[in-house]
Amino acid sequence: MKDKFSTPTHDDKARHDRMVELVKGMMELKKQQACPRGSRRARAPKKQSPSAKQLLDQKLAITDQQIDQLVYGEKRGHDT
Repeated sequence: MKDKFSTPTHDDKARHDRMVELVKGMMELKKQQACPRGSRRARAPKKQSPSAKQLLDQKLAITDQQIDQLVYGEKRGHDT
């Protein structure tokens, strides 16, 4: 077990960098979900086609699973 005050390793930094990348990607996907491309704030939001919404939902689910795997490791299955 790691000492909680130990010096971060190269693996720790790589894991952190990957987590930051995934979270930024998740935030960008959430923005797209809230305000689809082509819509303007002054007008009513443009409705997404069902296939575009489905693709975005799939990307969000995959990114969520990748974050879970990074946080919890492969020991934990995705039960939800």
